[in-house]
Parts: sequence; C-alpha cells; structure tokens
Amino acid sequence: MLFYLFAIFYLTGIVAAAVGDRTVIAHFIFGNTYSHTLSDWQSDFALAAEAGIDALVFNIAQDSWTTQQLDAAFSVAATTSTKVVFSFDFAVAPWTTASVIATLQRYSGQPGQFHYQGSKGGGKALVSTFDGPARVNVDWPTVKAAVPNIYVVPHLSIDEVKAGVPGIDGALNWNAWATQNNQPINGSVTTVDDHIMQNALAPNQAYAALVSPWSFTNYNAYGVTKEWIFKSDDLLLTRWYQMLNFAASAPGAHIDIIELYSWNDYGESNYQNNITNAHPDEFSGGDDLWCKGFKHDGWRLLNLPFIAAFKAFATSVATTFIQTEIVAFYHRPYLANTLCSGQSQPISGSQFVPDVVTLISQTKSPVQLVVTSGTARTAIYFGAGVSSTHVPMHVGQQKMSVIRNGKICGQVTSSIVVTNTCTTPNYNANVEFIILTC
Repeated sequence: MLFYLFAIFYLTGIVAAAVGDRTVIAHFIFGNTYSHTLSDWQSDFALAAEAGIDALVFNIAQDSWTTQQLDAAFSVAATTSTKVVFSFDFAVAPWTTASVIATLQRYSGQPGQFHYQGSKGGGKALVSTFDGPARVNVDWPTVKAAVPNIYVVPHLSIDEVKAGVPGIDGALNWNAWATQNNQPINGSVTTVDDHIMQNALAPNQAYAALVSPWSFTNYNAYGVTKEWIFKSDDLLLTRWYQMLNFAASAPGAHIDIIELYSWNDYGESNYQNNITNAHPDEFSGGDDLWCKGFKHDGWRLLNLPFIAAFKAFATSVATTFIQTEIVAFYHRPYLANTLCSGQSQPISGSQFVPDVVTLISQTKSPVQLVVTSGTARTAIYFGAGVSSTHVPMHVGQQKMSVIRNGKICGQVTSSIVVTNTCTTPNYNANVEFIILTC
C-alpha cells in the first residue's frame, strides 16, 4: 500500500510580540534524581539546551537529599542556556508559606534560576506548582512580600482560576490528553479547557499549557494506585498544532508558556530524556517494568521545530524550522486486546487504542519510507516539512528504511518485538528514529 502525503507550510508572525513572550519549559520529576551525578546533570541540561528548552521545571518534595541535588543542579544550570524553575509539589509534600519562602530565598537569586522575560514576566523568577492538598497552606502574597522578584504560575483547576487565587500571575492547565473526568475516552485531545482557563485569567496574567506525547501508567506505590492508557498515537503532533494555532482560534486567545510533560516521569511513560542515564533507584512503583528498554529520545528531537515555531509565533512548521532532519516511528509492545498473565481485566482505555505504528517525518526535501511490521511491508512517500501517518501493527519485528534520491539514507529495527502475549501490562511506546545525513 502506497501513501502520498504532501504539505505546504507557511510562517505567520505577530509583529507586536515582545522578545521572551513565549517560553518552553519541561516538567522534571526531581524525586527521580536521588543517585544523579554531576555528569547526569550535565547531560540533562545539555540535552534540554539542544532542544531549545528554556528551563527544567523541578517538581520538588522535601526529601533529605533534595538540597544536595538542588545545589548540584543549579551549579550546572548556571553554565547553560537552560535554567531551573521550581514546581512545588503540593500533592506529596507538606509545603507551607515558610518553607516555600526559605527555598526561594536560597535559590531564586542564583544564576541557574530561570527568569521569565517579555511584557508579562518582566525578568522575574518563574515559579510553579503541582496542585494538591498543601496548596491551602501557602499564601502567595506573603511569599511575594518576602521574595518580591518572582512570577507565580501555579497548576490550578479551572474552578480555582475562576474563583481567584490571591497573589498569582497566571495559571498552568494540566490537561493534554483525550480525557473526561480524568478517564480515557475514545477521542482526540481538544483545546476546550485551554480556552476556558485562559479566558478566566486577567489579560496581564500568563497562561501555561501542557504538551505531552503519551500517557500510560500501572502504578501502585506510596498509597497511590492508578492505571490507564490514554489514546496517544497522534497526540504529540495534534497537541503541538493546537498550540501553534491557539491564538488564531478565538479573539484574545493566547498561550504564553508551554510545559512539556515530561522530561523524566517514567511512571506515566511520557519521559523524553535519555533513559540510559537513569539509575536503578530512580524508578519507583514498579515503573521500571514498563520503562526499561523503551526509548523516547526521538520524541525530544521531534519537538525541536515545533519549539522554534512556537517561539516565532508561527502557525505551522516551515522547513526553515527543521534544523535536524529526522524520521521516527513508535509502537507498543503487544496488541491492544492482549491480557497478560494473571490479568483479570484490561487496562482502562485499552479498548480505545488502535494497533498501529506511528510514523513522523521532519525533512527539508521528500523521502520515501519502507516500513515492515511483522510480515507486512508498506511504502510511504513523505513530502518536505512535517508529515505523519500510521500503518497497521502486526506481531513480529518492526523495521524502517529511509530512501532519498534513490539512496538508502538509513535503516533501523525496533529493539522491541511486538507480541500477542505478556506477563506485565505495558502500553508504553518504543520510539526509534533515523537522523538523515544524505
């Protein structure tokens, strides 16, 4: 079967935008860095800087080792273009006004701290949160009186934003998946909640939206039980195009900050760092069962032209934004209706998941792909720019070759073989890619 996909891309800018008005940051689970070495921190910040990420958002609790690792991370951030934003985790730690003040007084003035520029941020230190019960213990006006040079954009619900939270400068909407009442649905992610929350903010307040490539978990630890697979095969590109076109979708619509979720949340299968840097004790709740051996580096690389386009106020990704030509594919380890050993019922949302291999191309000139899934072989033609499609996923090896001008530019075989049996529920994706040099 032959697919012919062509695209014409154009660039739209907003001349009145101030430099720094659009920022891209990445959510970072700090609790997964217990054994991080200085070399690990250098790798994290270097990879983030290469991707055009302005800051790593440290989701922090109050572990005994937190200060030691924060000091190490800030020492590295001081030397790179990617800096640090604090996200106080109100769901797992008993943060108070006093402890938030103490943390910000220690770090917010350091060279490694990210300062939100542009017409809204004014160069203040960006601060965020992950919502939870401890939120009621933190009074932001008091925090700001003690640490005045901060810009507070916390994670809040729509109802909280509508009710008003004193002392905040914006809000982060934690919704980047096709969901209803935080449960999987058979549909695509929308911007309905983005518009509602952004409209509830004052014009001078920043709106932050989430972009995520995937969401699967089967977590049961520390008193938390959660299991789901959200429909994610088209999620990455769908969400990015929503972000690029959000301003044009309604009068007054705007997105100031995009938070990539995540850099290293292994538990929810959306990590985009180099997982080989993770130490064994940086996994928790059994997430090593569905993460180890599953590569996601390709997702980080696929973000690059979208990050550049977002910062340039473009509504699509012109070839000028593609600096690294890449062709990637990703897939799950087994067919969606497979029940694993001892599994009495399927994972929530698995009934909505199609058995497909997702392919994405970001190139400056056309390419042809030859994709093999099991014994099925498919030829695909992609034009210049960003293109994507699917092929049916079959049991067996997954392979891809990329051809341009009659020459094979690269070949890759997935390290994960698709099966119709399993011992542990796993709807994570493995991402393979080829960087084109021909």
